[in-house]
Amino acid sequence: MKHLKKIFYVVACCTLALCIFILVIALNPPMSEEIANMLYGEGGMLVSEETPAPDEEETDTSILDVPEVTDSPKMTPIPLFTAEPEATYDPDARGAVYVVTTTLNQDVVTPYVESNDYILVPEAVASFGGYVPVDVELVIQPTPEPTPTPSATPTPSPTPVTTTGPAVTANPAATASPSPSPTPTPTPTPSPTPVPGTVPTPHPEDSMIELEFEDLYFDPLFYPYYHVLDSREQVLYNQIYVHALEQREKVTPYASLPSSVVKNVFEAVYNDHPEFYYLDNSFTCTVDSDSRVVGITLKYNELKDDLSTAKKTFDLRAGEILAEAKALEGNFEKAKYVHDELLELVTYAEDADLSQTAYSALVNKETVCAGYARAYQYLLQQLGIPCYYCTGYSGMNHAWNIVYLYGDYYNVDVTWDDTDPATYDYFNRTDADLAKTHKRKSLSVYLPACLGTTYRDLAVMEDTEEVDDFWTKTEEDDPLDRELELYYDTCYERIVGNGMGTKEYVDIYSSDMWKRMCEAYESGQISDAFFIRAFHTTGGRSMAMRVQGQVQENGTYKVTHTIVID
Repeated sequence: MKHLKKIFYVVACCTLALCIFILVIALNPPMSEEIANMLYGEGGMLVSEETPAPDEEETDTSILDVPEVTDSPKMTPIPLFTAEPEATYDPDARGAVYVVTTTLNQDVVTPYVESNDYILVPEAVASFGGYVPVDVELVIQPTPEPTPTPSATPTPSPTPVTTTGPAVTANPAATASPSPSPTPTPTPTPSPTPVPGTVPTPHPEDSMIELEFEDLYFDPLFYPYYHVLDSREQVLYNQIYVHALEQREKVTPYASLPSSVVKNVFEAVYNDHPEFYYLDNSFTCTVDSDSRVVGITLKYNELKDDLSTAKKTFDLRAGEILAEAKALEGNFEKAKYVHDELLELVTYAEDADLSQTAYSALVNKETVCAGYARAYQYLLQQLGIPCYYCTGYSGMNHAWNIVYLYGDYYNVDVTWDDTDPATYDYFNRTDADLAKTHKRKSLSVYLPACLGTTYRDLAVMEDTEEVDDFWTKTEEDDPLDRELELYYDTCYERIVGNGMGTKEYVDIYSSDMWKRMCEAYESGQISDAFFIRAFHTTGGRSMAMRVQGQVQENGTYKVTHTIVID
């Protein structure tokens, strides 16, 4: 009880002292302000050494923030484009008027999502198919016959045999005195059967080209099927590619893989490379008792018999279209021109010869959907426009294309546009547009989603003379427009010429030109004009650019470009 009384008295005394202290501070304002400053700093906010006061201007000391890039994704990457103005382009008191930072990288991909809608094929194109899927024939490796054990009876001296090969020198031991007991000839050991995950013995034909496999590089933006495969499958892809390039038939795989995997690898090579118009879309696999592939036999069509002549004819026909397309301004215009030329040149024919190849469309001028798609793929690839061979189902086996234009992907079905009259109904369409008519199958499901809308209806608008309103270009020949186009060309040439790393350059522009540049950056117009095109030309994995303008005493603007390409 005594202890409780002592505790009560202590608490009471502390409470009384605290009340007296508060009363003194309340009656003495200067003391109150001084204590507040000690606790919270000026302005009444808690301040730490690491956090600057709010009225201090925080300066960004970094020139550019470049995103880290991880390993390449399994599917074709979709570049990201952002334009982030940090200030208005109207002059302020400090003179620094506008800063724009743009970033492009290849880290993000939008996968294709298959629609559950039923297929509804328009009557006008109901018979426009004809794609034949890749096919593989399996052959069981024959079991080697056992080698009989040789007899211990001494073998008489052999009779000399005349050969057409190098001279055979007799073994010196054969001319010496015979040993008392003859040594039996050892039984040869058969070649081991490849074990899963091991490397089989190369075929003799491979010796001249095996060193080339590791030096191959396939740009993911142009060859997406290669990047669907894992590392071992990519080695086999390289091997099949080199053999097809050299028109070789026998391939001994450098990794022991199931036939289903080998089929996927072959299909990836076949789909990525329309220039192999002499390669058949079927092949043979020799498998062992464990169903592992120990040999591949490529097949070629009739063009291989006189391939040099076929190539000259093919290059001549393709060159006629490419020459006109290369003279056009942008990738959209080039893609549209090639689409239109194929509609003029080619006729759909179910019984067309070499119908699964680009050759049938460009040279024979008769083909099915596969030939249209392969020709369109080849021509756009030659123009530097990524274009993929997409296969699936549209009431029957069908093939069409996926085209990449300035950061977005579009479906293009040249075959279904080749009606009477020709249309743009299936030109630059989204996956949603074709959800009821086209379904991807096999490896094509790994191609990126087609979500682009910028160039979705331009062809139709051009055909109806409405495109001028879309582009919102002035009727007059504005000198600033010409200067802006020159600026785009200059930026492109500098980026490509400088290559990888960090570069900086400074130019002087008029006030009007600077404002026009800022408007172009804000609207993302530079994406179409030069930015993405330059990025892919350099072969980099990420690119960022910072553009900063500063007003000068004479009213002009000093514009500093800082570019980082990794």
